[in-house]
Amino acid sequence: MKTDNKYTSGDIEYAQSEDIGIMRWKDRGSKPVTLISNMHNSSDTSTVLRKNGVDHMPKFIDKYRRCKMCSTKAKEKRSNMICSTCEITLCKQCFKPYHKPT
Repeated sequence: MKTDNKYTSGDIEYAQSEDIGIMRWKDRGSKPVTLISNMHNSSDTSTVLRKNGVDHMPKFIDKYRRCKMCSTKAKEKRSNMICSTCEITLCKQCFKPYHKPT
């Protein structure tokens, strides 16, 4: 598998050894996402909470933080709004698209 700095957005890799599977991909963040599974029960599934459309309400906090969706090193975007369910910082423009089911 590639080192972290070799990934570009949209890259996906998968490796398997006997009963262990590893998947890495580059999403919106600065580092790739790594998923390791022992594949003990392939019928087990889970719902991604940010996409379930239930109980995701904005909550205002005292401290301004970087928006997890649109803030970059080149163009920093700060917000004092977090999702009450996900507990991540999102600006007003990103709140709805972040939680929209695909």
